[in-house]
Amino acid sequence: MNDTVVTWLSSNDAYLGNDGKLIARPSAEAGDVALTLTATISKGAVSKTKVFNVTIKAEAASGNNGGGNTGGGVVTPTPTPEAANTQTVSSAQLKENNGTIIMQMGKHTLSLPIDTAELLQNHDLTVQTGQAAVVIPSSVLKALQAQAVQELRDAASIIVKVIPAPLSAVIGDSSLHAGETVYDLDLYVVNKEGKETRLASFAEAIRIELPYETSQNTNLIGIYYYNETSRNWEYVGGEVNAAKGMISVEVRHFSSYAVMAYDKQFTDLPSTHWASPAIKALAAKYVVSGVDESHFQPNRLTTRAEFTAMLVRALQLKAVTELAPFKDVASNAWYSESVQAAYAAGLIQGKAADQFAPQAQITREEMAALLIRASLYASQNRASDHAGLDSYQDHDKVSSWAAEAVDKAIQTGLMKGKKAGYFNPSDKVTRSETAQAIWNLLQQ
Repeated sequence: MNDTVVTWLSSNDAYLGNDGKLIARPSAEAGDVALTLTATISKGAVSKTKVFNVTIKAEAASGNNGGGNTGGGVVTPTPTPEAANTQTVSSAQLKENNGTIIMQMGKHTLSLPIDTAELLQNHDLTVQTGQAAVVIPSSVLKALQAQAVQELRDAASIIVKVIPAPLSAVIGDSSLHAGETVYDLDLYVVNKEGKETRLASFAEAIRIELPYETSQNTNLIGIYYYNETSRNWEYVGGEVNAAKGMISVEVRHFSSYAVMAYDKQFTDLPSTHWASPAIKALAAKYVVSGVDESHFQPNRLTTRAEFTAMLVRALQLKAVTELAPFKDVASNAWYSESVQAAYAAGLIQGKAADQFAPQAQITREEMAALLIRASLYASQNRASDHAGLDSYQDHDKVSSWAAEAVDKAIQTGLMKGKKAGYFNPSDKVTRSETAQAIWNLLQQ
């Protein structure tokens, strides 16, 4: 069953065992016995429960068992109909609420008209349940309907499921701390015979918004999904709205999603270290990592390749097919894709037309130039409320090509002097300094 495990628990094992087998029938004098049989369905780290009501018929008054069906039989519980958890939405309701549907208490499934996209006139469908919300673009609904026309006869309804469940399983990574709830999301079309069809992925991203616990450090939380193939939770991302107590992210497929905090500990990075908050926050976003499992080496100098890779991850740049002109960047180098993406985005230039010098240690003025280009790429509108480069005694030591970028980096708070009155533009940059600079960039 695709690694799905089902276990049962009887409320009265004198009559019905936990394996669903009949143990004994009540006597005629005792009469019928009503009990519950609870099914727990587990798949990976996700578990759900459903309670079935079962009636064990009493023995016949004559003393026989009504046909010799004593002991060893399997009682098939009658499940609560799926309709009990389903909220049917009419065409009129879709139009009246401008595409926003609030799930009723106790419901986790919406049944929508097959022509929902047309009814919404290209507006998004927003599904709210409790504090969680899912925003589905009209284009996704249209694609799903078109696929259903090809694969199903008599496509009847679009089904949206947002099922909250307790997240009780142990997470494999000790640095990863889960919240209390996982949300199992599903989207498909069903026909009158019960056959279903789903999109393998969404051409346009679907936005999900999940609540987080107030006790969680907002700099360390993110939305993760459960990869059923690797059986691991994988980081998706997340934008925190502290005022609403929500975190949101855009996804291209449905699965099980949960809010988790990643609190990575490095033995060489005490909590009192000046850059510890920035390093831990970037580690939680998988922008930086240790040199090994337990060491960060905050004072180690940073190469141009390393800083470029950090910027690419921070900006979530995608791999590109366009090739950068650098002859010293091998196609199989670990940083090759990052260099290509950064070049395509206009973040980097070479030491020469065809030389990037990936292993050279980055200088403070080089870092300033990359930070300003990254800020422009992200369309940031940063306030210039700090004194600029002219306030430093060594302002004339900055290379002419970097002077404007260094000035802006100082004015906007991306960087500051290394010591009182001096910027030290040609100094090399440590891992802790680069982490702090990128964290400053992400605070816009």
